Amino acid sequence: MFGVMIVDDDPKTREWFEVEIEWGKLGFDLVCSAKDGIDALNKLNQYNKLDLIISDIDIPKMSGIELLNSIKEYNLSSMIVLLSDADNMAHVKRGMLLGAYDYILKPMDKDKVVDVLKKAHEELMNIKIEEEKNRNLKKRLEINLSLSREKILQDLLRGKEFPFQELDYIENEYNISLHRGMVQVGIIEVGNFDADSRELIKSGRFDSLIKEVGKIISDILAEFPELKCNMVEMDIGLIGVILQPVFQKELQDFEDMTADFFERVLKEIKQDANMRATIGIGGAYASLRDVSLSYMGAKAALRHKYILGGNRVIHIKTDYNEKQNLLYLPKGKKCS
Repeated sequence: MFGVMIVDDDPKTREWFEVEIEWGKLGFDLVCSAKDGIDALNKLNQYNKLDLIISDIDIPKMSGIELLNSIKEYNLSSMIVLLSDADNMAHVKRGMLLGAYDYILKPMDKDKVVDVLKKAHEELMNIKIEEEKNRNLKKRLEINLSLSREKILQDLLRGKEFPFQELDYIENEYNISLHRGMVQVGIIEVGNFDADSRELIKSGRFDSLIKEVGKIISDILAEFPELKCNMVEMDIGLIGVILQPVFQKELQDFEDMTADFFERVLKEIKQDANMRATIGIGGAYASLRDVSLSYMGAKAALRHKYILGGNRVIHIKTDYNEKQNLLYLPKGKKCS
């Protein structure tokens, strides 16, 4: 509801507004009344939000016109409706030119007063909607300034504060294909930081290799129409891959599909890019909010290359029954 203050030195006028008008039904709350302009300014300071002020033009200490000017001077957003006798229309017109929303003539006609209040409520609602739009626009501009596509994905993986409530906007604005359902993360370490990859970094050709790997992933993704993928560079030679199912499915089925996907990616990197690579895969989770847990699992899996050897897919699977992490290799492979 919108807060209202009545300003009039006549107590009968103030009482009339209190008794005759059903404020709640019109979307208003009669918060307070004031007997003069100074009293009105004090009430404006006292109460947080007075959206509508109905003020007589001829009030002591400070006229209704002066009160209107003070409200404008202090950049207050309160809407002003003036009260006046019919023989004082010159002052009413001046008040309207200075920014008053409307006026009510004395003696008050209830139906006409209600009509003015209905129009005022509609205008206040329009202002409120516009302010909300502006706040949302400002919020989105702040997101644009502070976040890039890469940073959004990096923060998401690292478990930093993420605006999940803005997911639809982020998806459209940054071309990030995410939903709130199942998720699994893999980390591809390209080159294993061997002599060849170090030489590529020195020569400036490593960036081209990373782009080539990205294209390989995109091409393979076309063969997996039930998967959606987001890629982000996490560090030199490290590509984070966020996978989600396009359609809802059993978690194990999703995990089996991603295992096949990463095996294909590794195979193509070896063949097409002629480069060694190790892929660490985290566990699959039912909610995007747990994506950082999958990322942590992928990092842990990648570290096991020092035990199991690189140039392979290593998968950390979360065993919910025993509540412990198990390390296993893809089917058909043995530790050497």
